[in-house]
Amino acid sequence: MAKKETILALDVAMKNLGWCVFVGDEIVDCGTVQVKLKQERRKNRAGKMVPVKSPKYVQLEESARQLGNGFIHLVGRYSPDRVVAEVPLEGSKSVNAVQAMRMAAGVILGAAAGIGSELITTRPRDGKTALTGDVSAEKDAMMSAARSRWPSAPWPGAKCRLEHAADAAAAYLAWRQKAE
Repeated sequence: MAKKETILALDVAMKNLGWCVFVGDEIVDCGTVQVKLKQERRKNRAGKMVPVKSPKYVQLEESARQLGNGFIHLVGRYSPDRVVAEVPLEGSKSVNAVQAMRMAAGVILGAAAGIGSELITTRPRDGKTALTGDVSAEKDAMMSAARSRWPSAPWPGAKCRLEHAADAAAAYLAWRQKAE
């Protein structure tokens, strides 16, 4: 009997990296790597501690480090045969969002290459269509469809985490349907 392939599916974003681990076609684990920046503080003239906002490039660099480390931890923990990633490079709302999405994609692509992991990319619209049949499906529809398709999966309880894990599952399904 052949060993079932282990697939790590990702929803790539700078602040929330959604992930699902598939063995065969079943989700055995899933969640979200959340990037959390430390808020620096210093005393103001009155001696009160106040938050200090880091320059944008410093925030992006730290986010990229945390994202890459989170991905490498997942690969080390689950030893996937392949990684399938939804990589959003289009359709964003702002220049800052485009910059963050492209940096997140670069981090995952570079980290995967650096550790010798096979990486297959999909587009968000492919995952939406594969999971719901609707290229413009909203987050609630995606979460509902993922829960219906994989009812025994250990889905995260928090909606903010579930939406990213559901998108990772959709990336897996888009890849699977394209591969057939």
